Amino acid sequence: MTLFWFAEVLLEVDVTEEEIVPTLAFASHAEVLWSIRNPEKRAAEAHKLIGDYPAFDMVEVVNGVPVVRMKHAIVEVVRYQGSGLAKSVRVRVLSRFAKPDEMAKLYRDVCEREPLPRHPTSPGSLSWEFDRMHLRVDVGPREEIHASRVGYVDEYPQVRRFAFPLDTVVRDLLRALLGQGQEKNLLFGALLSDLGRSTRISPEAVVTACVLWHLRGKRTPTRVPRTTEAAEIINGFLLEPLEKKPLTISRNDATWRNSKKISSRLDLCRYLLQEITNGDNPFQKRLSTAP
Repeated sequence: MTLFWFAEVLLEVDVTEEEIVPTLAFASHAEVLWSIRNPEKRAAEAHKLIGDYPAFDMVEVVNGVPVVRMKHAIVEVVRYQGSGLAKSVRVRVLSRFAKPDEMAKLYRDVCEREPLPRHPTSPGSLSWEFDRMHLRVDVGPREEIHASRVGYVDEYPQVRRFAFPLDTVVRDLLRALLGQGQEKNLLFGALLSDLGRSTRISPEAVVTACVLWHLRGKRTPTRVPRTTEAAEIINGFLLEPLEKKPLTISRNDATWRNSKKISSRLDLCRYLLQEITNGDNPFQKRLSTAP
């Protein structure tokens, strides 16, 4: 019921696809909010819930429903095993719309907070990989602290041999990796989510399409079977109570096609939010340095 509750509120407020998709993905993680009647307590609990998922930001709470947005990128510190010393800084790029200047600033902020030395002539070390639906860029020093010395070092050495590259170097690398301009000029950017792009699909249509994909979407191949049962569920629980145009199984009803179009964006948000018991999800609470 939380899914339909969230969808009903989103149909009545001014929101964009960039907010609708992650908010409906979050609905299944917000069942606890259903039983909280006090608005202030519900808002506090919503902020607490979102705090467990550093890949998302709270936009606002509307009629008891937390409206959320997926971050374009997050930055974290990778530490030496058994030590509080930083080993590298990891930038996780989630969206093709992530801005290199902003990511470089997050990197600079982490370096200043740790603190990590940055030297104008230090090449540092840079590596990248497209992994689990996002681009991972690891930024490290020219030379790592030897494992035999880590336990005896309390503060990070402020010398060139252990220095990190400048944030301008990181910025230019990220810009090159993402690519710019038209689709044909994108590199890793073409593999990343396009959530937040300009779209001709109305917010109301996006809400209905997301609910439909939640209920009936299938992969391999991507499809949404046109069934009377699915239409009756969405009409009865969502559209008819709000006096909205009903969903039909007619080939002229674009909702089924829209559901396929938004499916990859919705599934990415669901993946980032999923509960992983084996510790394999890098996007959950333990990324304490995420902005």
